[in-house]
Amino acid sequence: MIYICCAYLAIINIVTFIVYAREAKPSRIPFVFVFGLPIIGGSFGAILANYCFETEHRELRAVYSKFIAFIPPILFFVQIAAMTAMLGPKLVFGTVWNGVVTQGGVIGAVLLVVNVISFVLVAIRKASYYFAPIGHDVIPDAVLIPFILVGTIGAVLSKIIFNFKEDWSTSARKGVQNFLYNNGMFAVLVAYIALLAWFFCFR
Repeated sequence: MIYICCAYLAIINIVTFIVYAREAKPSRIPFVFVFGLPIIGGSFGAILANYCFETEHRELRAVYSKFIAFIPPILFFVQIAAMTAMLGPKLVFGTVWNGVVTQGGVIGAVLLVVNVISFVLVAIRKASYYFAPIGHDVIPDAVLIPFILVGTIGAVLSKIIFNFKEDWSTSARKGVQNFLYNNGMFAVLVAYIALLAWFFCFR
């Protein structure tokens, strides 16, 4: 049964990714697919397509862009919550926490918490731009950047799920910030994972 579910999720997410990728082009996909595919399990494929192809920025459907941008993430978390409820929250969270503490001790526990906070901060920063003209003041750079550097895994997950991208090209300092908030975050992630692997596995 588990293998059937995994195969179904893999197929539906691949199909959703392709559909959302086409939605980013002039050929438009019926709304029944745009809204329906994430509901039946293709939320992660929609998230990846939104990030890779900027599907949420369709000129002809600007009125729906906010909804389409947030429907896949919301459904993704709903589906994760449903799976957690089926398996048992104590089992899921207990396994993650015990694994982190066993491998990393106090440092591992602190890093897990920091990554969760980093995930939330990036999500808030992204959401603030839909509701505030100066959204970057809601979560200032002085707060966000340190959490990105220390909690890179959480930041990158949130960046992909909520399609977080910024472009402030007004100065050299802002250029460095642009790099960190965009492709640089992935470069930091590679270094971060390598450092964690060395610290917890090969030290």
